[in-house]
Amino acid sequence: MIAVFLIIPYILLIIFLTKRALSWLSACSARFSGRPGRIAVISLCVFVASVPALGFLLPSSGLQRFLQEFSNFWLGVILYTLLTMAVYYIIRIILRITRKIPVSRPLEGKRLAAAGTLMLGIVLAVCIYGTMHCSDLQKASYKVSINKPGTDITVVLISDLHMGYNTNVSDLKKDVAAINSMDPDVVCIAGDIFNNDYDAMEHPDQLEAAFRKIRSRYGVYASYGNHDVSEPLLCGFTFNGGRHPVSDPRMDLFLKRSGIRLLQDRSVMIADDFYLTGRRDDDRPGRGALKRKSASQLLSSMNKTKPIIVMDHSPADLAGLSAAGCDLDLSGHTHDGQVFPSNILSRIIWKNSYGRLKVGNMTSIVSSGAGTFGPCMRIGTDSEIVKIDVKFKQ
Repeated sequence: MIAVFLIIPYILLIIFLTKRALSWLSACSARFSGRPGRIAVISLCVFVASVPALGFLLPSSGLQRFLQEFSNFWLGVILYTLLTMAVYYIIRIILRITRKIPVSRPLEGKRLAAAGTLMLGIVLAVCIYGTMHCSDLQKASYKVSINKPGTDITVVLISDLHMGYNTNVSDLKKDVAAINSMDPDVVCIAGDIFNNDYDAMEHPDQLEAAFRKIRSRYGVYASYGNHDVSEPLLCGFTFNGGRHPVSDPRMDLFLKRSGIRLLQDRSVMIADDFYLTGRRDDDRPGRGALKRKSASQLLSSMNKTKPIIVMDHSPADLAGLSAAGCDLDLSGHTHDGQVFPSNILSRIIWKNSYGRLKVGNMTSIVSSGAGTFGPCMRIGTDSEIVKIDVKFKQ
C-alpha cells in the first residue's frame, strides 16, 4: 500500500517538471509563452504522467500492453531527469560559492534554452543506452569447490526473468541459447520467473516451447520469488488490499508444461550424488503457506555428508543456510541494483548483493538476473546468466 502514499509526491513532482519544461520551451520559442502553447505543454505533461495509471486500470489488450511498456520507460526517464537536474543545481551552487558566476545571475534566454536542451539530450541518451544494454546478455562464470565426495558438475543459474512486459519470446530464446552453450548438468531458476501477472505474457505457448529446448543432463528446476504471485502493480508498487498474495495456478501449470520442476520448500536427490533444494520466498511464500520453513527445518533430515545446493530467491538468510549445512546457495532478487545509483545502494543493503561470497563453509552466488523489473534498463549493471563449475572432493 506504499503506492497510495506516493501519489501526492508524484503529483508534486509532475507539477515541478511541468513548470521546468514550460520555462525551457518558452526560452526556446516564443510560441510556448502564449496561452495556447502553455495549454498544449501542460496537457501533454498531464497525459504522459497519467499513462502508468491508464495502463494499470485498462483491461488486457494491445493498448494496455503498450501503455505498460511505455510506463516502464517513463520511470527511467523520471529517474534520470531528476538525477541530471540534481547535478545541474549542485554545479550551479558550487559555481556561486566559488564566485565563478554572480549569485544573483538567473539562467534565462539562450542560456536556459541551451542548458535545457543539453539536459534533455543527456537524459534521452542515458535511457536509450540503458534500454539497449539490458538486452546485451552476459555470461558470468565461477568455480566452486565443495569438500564433500561427488562427481563434478556444471550448474547454470538464471534468475529474475520477469516474463511479461519487459521480457518477451525473443529474449527467452536468447537466454535458452546461452544456457545450452554452457553444457549444464543442472539448470536452476532462482525465482521471479513471472512478473505478478500471468496475463502479462504475450505468447505463453511460445515461451513454454522455448523453455522445453533447454538441454540439461539432470533437468531444469525452479523456486518462486516475490514476483511469482498474482498482485496488481503500479510503477513497481503493489495494491493487494491487505490480502495474502499467491501464485496463479496457471503459473504452476506453465512450468509443468515447460519441463521445469518446481521446488517450494522441497528437496530432491539428484543422481544419488547431491541434494537440490528450492525455498519458498521469504516475503511471499505462496499458496498453502503463510510462512516458509526455516533453513534448519528444511535441511535437518538430509545426509550432511552429501553436497547440498539450495535455490533461495533472496540472499537474505545466508548465515542461517550456512549454519544449517548448505554448501552452495543460489540467489537473485537484487538485480545488482539494475540502474545507477541503485547498484551502489544495493551493495550497502545486502551482505552479498552480487557475485560470490564465502559464508562459513557455504558459498553464496547472487546473479544480477537475466531480465529487468520496472524500467527496462540496465545502467551500471548487466543482464546475465551464470555458469558454476562445481568441483567435489575426489
